[in-house]
Amino acid sequence: MEKYVLKEADLQFLRSQTAEDDYQKLYRFNQTLVNTIPYGVGVVDGEGNILFLSKQLEDHLGKPPIGSKCWDLYRDDKTQCLYCPLRKNIKVGETRTIESSGVFGGKIFQITHTGMIFDGKKAVLEVYHDITEQKKNEEKIRILAENLKTEKQKLEKVLSIDLRMRSIRKLNDLVDFVVEKSTEILEADRCSLMLLDAGSNELAIRGAKGLDDEIITGSRVKLGSSISGMVAEESCPILVKDIESNVRFARQNRPSYRTKSFISAPIKAHNKVIGVVNIADKKSPPGGPFSETDLSILCTIVHLASVAIENADFIRQLTHLSMTDSMTGMHNHRFFVRTLDQEVSRSKRYTTSLCLLMMDIDNFKSYNDTFGHLEGDQLLKTVGRILKASLRVTDVACRYAGDEFVIILPETDVSEAMIVAERIKKAVETSLSNQKTTMSIGLAKYAVPHMSKYDFILKADTALYEAKKRGKNRIHCFE
Repeated sequence: MEKYVLKEADLQFLRSQTAEDDYQKLYRFNQTLVNTIPYGVGVVDGEGNILFLSKQLEDHLGKPPIGSKCWDLYRDDKTQCLYCPLRKNIKVGETRTIESSGVFGGKIFQITHTGMIFDGKKAVLEVYHDITEQKKNEEKIRILAENLKTEKQKLEKVLSIDLRMRSIRKLNDLVDFVVEKSTEILEADRCSLMLLDAGSNELAIRGAKGLDDEIITGSRVKLGSSISGMVAEESCPILVKDIESNVRFARQNRPSYRTKSFISAPIKAHNKVIGVVNIADKKSPPGGPFSETDLSILCTIVHLASVAIENADFIRQLTHLSMTDSMTGMHNHRFFVRTLDQEVSRSKRYTTSLCLLMMDIDNFKSYNDTFGHLEGDQLLKTVGRILKASLRVTDVACRYAGDEFVIILPETDVSEAMIVAERIKKAVETSLSNQKTTMSIGLAKYAVPHMSKYDFILKADTALYEAKKRGKNRIHCFE
């Protein structure tokens, strides 16, 4: 490379840098100065003394005197440049480029150094490129790439759970799976899955993570009230980044919640809203809000769950005959045993109340003998319809055997179960007019966690026996 020797005319040209006709002269002076550099150029000798500053650089530095030390002017921390090319024995005509973030108010510069001869002595020509914005953009691109990679991994996880979700045939298992995977994929500490009780138009928590047992058992939300109720009523997902500043839901953040952001999405099956999934307390980044991508992922998970629920409903239709009593159309003994297993497990896990009613028709043998078996069958069907009409959506009524029936009452304490039993007893008495018909009912509460399923059934059966023994047409609770 040609060695450059500066003359006074060259310095005068560098100070002005205004004549367009002299652009080629500037290019010939140094190939590294082809592009105009906003912060200009400078010349420094081997001791770090400033020999020349272009007009841009001179104006920016406040027109320092020639001979000043470069590190006193260029660097905020006023320290000597440990990596200065002058100390690296740069050769005349050789060009080296470094980056520095300690010059001019913290800006980031790419500084090109070229060895040269100035007044017969070795010196360095320094050209400054402000790359602060470029570096910021590079950092933004890097963060964006990392975020895209993270979101890609999340979406891959969502797709991987599709087949597993479709294979689940029990609603309780599906609920637990959705809660677990939603918190895992969205990196959150809290999740609740609420299902709609069509009879009361209330949402009740069927599965949760990170919530207190009291909240799980006591939360029932009317459609249109609270945030979950609004999501269900409007059938529209929501993203709230800050509950305290949100225009629609503005309120003080609850102390039990670590962050102010949450997302909610409705669950739909057969084109109807049947529930809501809520996610809160995002873990990554710590304390950060949920994003639109997070909401999209939740909606995808919920959609897959909805498909699984519809498929499970189809499977239930196929297995209806094996789970249904052919005479009354009620669930049969096999269904009762399976459902009781599920509810006992749920009661143990979430320490919720669970009650069981066991009942039979008083003097049913006499009824059969008087009116015949066809009328007896009709009576059983009528009682079955009365039982189903007297219960909530979440309650399960089954024909146990002969003229015996059982009712599983999830999330129900003894006082509430007594109300249900009284309602059934009265309905049977008033609905059958051809002959007075009554029922005796035994009530038992599940004792967490030591009682087995069979002990639970035995308690209800013992209570029924006691109701019969005490004169029939009554309710007895096992103490």
